[in-house]
Amino acid sequence: MNSPLPMNENQSPALRFMVLGPSGPAMIWLRNQLASQPGIGLPFIGETRFFDHAFQPERREAIAREYGEKIKFLTKRCHRSVVFWKKRGILGHLKSLEGLTPHSEEWYRECFAFPPSSPLIQGEISPACTSLTENGVQAIRARFPEIRIAMMVRNPLEDVLDAIGRGFIASRDKPLSKMEWQQLGDRLDFYHHTRWSEIIPRWERIFEGRITFLPFDLIQRNPSEFLQQLHTGLQTGLRPKRPKRRPETSDADTPIPAPILQLATERTRADVEFFQQRFPNC
Repeated sequence: MNSPLPMNENQSPALRFMVLGPSGPAMIWLRNQLASQPGIGLPFIGETRFFDHAFQPERREAIAREYGEKIKFLTKRCHRSVVFWKKRGILGHLKSLEGLTPHSEEWYRECFAFPPSSPLIQGEISPACTSLTENGVQAIRARFPEIRIAMMVRNPLEDVLDAIGRGFIASRDKPLSKMEWQQLGDRLDFYHHTRWSEIIPRWERIFEGRITFLPFDLIQRNPSEFLQQLHTGLQTGLRPKRPKRRPETSDADTPIPAPILQLATERTRADVEFFQQRFPNC
């Protein structure tokens, strides 16, 4: 399958910003904060995975499966509260995607089909785009000349341990099985190939002067300050709403067994050294 990108920007949504970084509860919290901000327009289905689908073909099957599950979930919620979803315009939006090929150009435009009367600053929160290849990042730059990027940066070892804690270790009262150890090794291999020492310079070079890096831990320490820095970096011109709640605490607070900690430390050593040099204050 050939990549559909780049394309005539007149056919594309007018994206003004994209937020990148580690996936997890913090990104969900951030999306909820921006979605409730008057003047901000985010795709109602969440992360579109459009660029991820176009430039990382090895992930297409998983992306398609995830999208199918997401549509089923949204449809079920609509049926439970038709009036509420109709009032928000989401029921009609969901129906407008029916019959369109997921992750096609037409589908992507429809994800951002906000009412013409709404002067929205359109953007997307897309953790999956963080690890795009050179061609993928260049395509985003070519398609959206005015877009600004905000990337949440986090110590790579902490990020890996957080993912392990959410997926494998949390609330366990027995040793990992042989299959679970294999799954854990696969996950660590994935993070080993997700080299932040390559990802950050790539985005920084291609979006020189149009990218802002935000410390991940600031979202927990001072969410109001984080949102302020985010809006400043993205140049939205909006005053962020005061968050009503803090991001949920990750399950990774569960102690990590020593063998797993040692393996994760070895796999992320080079990235951690890069991170400490590039972001000494994070």
